[in-house]
Amino acid sequence: MHNLYLAAQRAYPRTVAAGTGFAVMGLGDASVQALLEPKLDFHRNLVSSTYNGLISPIFYSWYAYMDRIWPPKGLRFASLMRKVLVNQIVLTSINTPVYMAWCHHVEAALAGPCEDWAAVHASFAEHARLELPGLLCASFGVWIPSNTINFLWVPQHLKIPFISAFSVAWGGFLSMVVHRQTPPIDPNVVTAGSNNG
Repeated sequence: MHNLYLAAQRAYPRTVAAGTGFAVMGLGDASVQALLEPKLDFHRNLVSSTYNGLISPIFYSWYAYMDRIWPPKGLRFASLMRKVLVNQIVLTSINTPVYMAWCHHVEAALAGPCEDWAAVHASFAEHARLELPGLLCASFGVWIPSNTINFLWVPQHLKIPFISAFSVAWGGFLSMVVHRQTPPIDPNVVTAGSNNG
């Protein structure tokens, strides 16, 4: 099975990256739900998994680009740290808030006709304000060490599977934080915010 996966990864890298990303996030989210929720929320799992499946081919291309800029062979420590920090700043600063926005808005759309998108936007903005700084800090503790190993020793065709091992745990944690209940939004804040924009 492992050899079959590797052969598929070499032949269809972006397609396999998408499937791997989908499966990894599905596993991470389902694991967290099994531990913390009374039952599996299928829509939540599908929304999270779909996002990760869509973004994983982009990660594959990004890792290839980073390897062209800073090739793994003969990489000096200063160059490795630049590579890891650029990766962290670019991917995390974009991916984490986009994932949060995706989950809030797609899940709202799947729940049925939404009559108050302003409330959905306000809920997302409040949730991001409360959770995003902590998520970004936590990501440094997970992704800097794992990406250092990934960039230093893992060949291109194995980068997505390697990172996927960390992504199961991170995806579960990220999904848990994104789906944590936020305090109710004050309608006056929503009204004031919509009058300013």
